Amino acid sequence: MSVAVGTDFGFCVMIAIGMAIQCEVAAMEVDVLRKQCNMPHPDGSGEQLEAQPSDEDRAKFNRAKYVHDSYREHLPTAVLLLLLAGLFHPAKSTVVGMMYIPIHAVYNWFYTRGKLEICMCCMPFIRGLLVAWGVIALQGATALTIFA
Repeated sequence: MSVAVGTDFGFCVMIAIGMAIQCEVAAMEVDVLRKQCNMPHPDGSGEQLEAQPSDEDRAKFNRAKYVHDSYREHLPTAVLLLLLAGLFHPAKSTVVGMMYIPIHAVYNWFYTRGKLEICMCCMPFIRGLLVAWGVIALQGATALTIFA
């Protein structure tokens, strides 16, 4: 059995690269806030800093760290579903990816700034887009299996 990969699949690959870049931007924000907020790097030494971060700085850093950790948890699933769906329906998969990146950016922006009520509106859309990719991939795989 073989699967022909069309030229439109390249758009899915570009979306996947965009998602990886977005994850790295979140990591850079964590690094910047770690320095600004004087947060210790978890090196396992157990050393205490002379100047402890304020509660506000600690909360700001923790929100940025949560966004990055959350993105790292979702990224493998999102990229896998994007690329699998893209094998069968590259245009649909690209459209879903073009929605995923900005919605995730809005979530990241508002969450790191403490606007949690706006973030909770974004999360169902993010999960819905993951489901959409899964459905598109299943439709393509089912059609390939049935008609092969």
